[in-house]
Amino acid sequence: MQRYRIRCTRKHIVLVAIVCLALTGLVMKTHLVQRVHCVGVLGDRYISYVKETKIVFPTETELMGYDYNTLGCLYEMYTRTLQYHCRRVRRFGEIPRRGWYLCLDFLKTSPINCTIVSANPAFDERSFVKHIQKYCNANYKILNNKDFGKTTLIEEIDVVTFSVTKVGDFDKLKKTLDTYDNNVRQLLLEIRPWDKSPSEVRNLLSSLEDLSRRDFKLVWFDIPYSCVPFFNNRESSCISLSYVRVNSKLGQFLVKTDTRSLVLPSPEIWVEFSRIEAVRSLYHEYLSTVQFHCKHVVRMGKVSDGGWDVCHDYMFMPSPTSPCIIYSFGIQNDFSFDNDISNTYGCYVFSFDPSMGVSDHRHSEKVYFYNKGLYNKETVVKRKNTYWHMDSLDGIRKQLNHVQTPIKILKMDIEHSEWISLKQIIDTGQLRDVEQLLIEFHGNGDKAKLMILKRLYDIGFRIFWHHKNPYAAFYDDQIARSRANEISFINVDFLRQQGTL
Repeated sequence: MQRYRIRCTRKHIVLVAIVCLALTGLVMKTHLVQRVHCVGVLGDRYISYVKETKIVFPTETELMGYDYNTLGCLYEMYTRTLQYHCRRVRRFGEIPRRGWYLCLDFLKTSPINCTIVSANPAFDERSFVKHIQKYCNANYKILNNKDFGKTTLIEEIDVVTFSVTKVGDFDKLKKTLDTYDNNVRQLLLEIRPWDKSPSEVRNLLSSLEDLSRRDFKLVWFDIPYSCVPFFNNRESSCISLSYVRVNSKLGQFLVKTDTRSLVLPSPEIWVEFSRIEAVRSLYHEYLSTVQFHCKHVVRMGKVSDGGWDVCHDYMFMPSPTSPCIIYSFGIQNDFSFDNDISNTYGCYVFSFDPSMGVSDHRHSEKVYFYNKGLYNKETVVKRKNTYWHMDSLDGIRKQLNHVQTPIKILKMDIEHSEWISLKQIIDTGQLRDVEQLLIEFHGNGDKAKLMILKRLYDIGFRIFWHHKNPYAAFYDDQIARSRANEISFINVDFLRQQGTL
């Protein structure tokens, strides 16, 4: 085979860099700026997280006076504030995209049929329909342009899927909802913003207000990695929203929930499982539950892999008498989470990773890096041609004089070592004063992993957010799963002790 060699000069490199910057600017201009978070920009004027989630939309006069940045923050907050607690949120369809998150609390199961109406030309829904067929014998109907606004004989719609890619699409959505009146249980909506002017952003916000007036409450959101621009992983060109209709028919819409997936049964029950498939199913079902209603979930760091979701409801600004420290295990040369959360909340972040080959240093004003990894004991581990220094959480806290200092957030992304480390951390009581626990769980589930999850629950840790890493996705008996699940917990026992819950 003939091989060709391309000679790359400095001029070529500069030219490529200029093209990349131009493309980055183009991406930013053609999409509504969806900031990773807008903490501190709007305060609680329009959204309050105390007790019931209260959302107030600006008046038309107020909207006209806002600059583009404020409008973008309003859009971000309205699309990422959870207004209703859905206890079971499951992914149907493909994980990278071509799928939806559904609230199973509102979805009938087989042998009862469910009805799905689709007006979503943005992506192929065949995998979504195939997966949901197994769950509820779905009757699937596609709406064409000629169908909008027509009367229908369908009395009850379980799910409507809809994509918004241009200005007129929201008008079609309104016609669809008007057609089915109050008979829609769930609305799955993907918004891929078109080229924006301030007036169009205001129209978008007005359309979201219309959904609120129709009693649709946001229960989940997802930012597909495919929507993250290659040249800017802090922004996204689309967002997927899952709504349920909360009105007078709520009681008859609710479906009896299998409490086994919300609270793991006692080990005496599942240790007798003879089939590994049953154990793995329980493992994945449990990691798809929402045990605590965090109203404002904020992504810190990259929108794609490398960022993490924290519960802003309890992220109070630190004071001199109440220092805020965060432990971040597993960096892989990506400090986006560490920098973001330090800059946003003023916390001191202690970052650890033995795989980078970088010595201890002060990364920024409040971010400190240590060339060390987390394990169940102090040891040295050989990895290829190098040695990693490892230690337990209690050993590290002693070295840093943090034994008596509560940990605001403990983040762990340590490639399977989380399981052996967690057992020792729980055994030594190191989680008693940890407020939020962010972990990427690796693997496909077994009885030992279920035992760790059961022990976490027993000491007060409740799941408030879960995300399936698309890079480790697989499909088991038509169910979308991942071997890398990013799970965010909050420690309700600690919050009660502090009087904040």
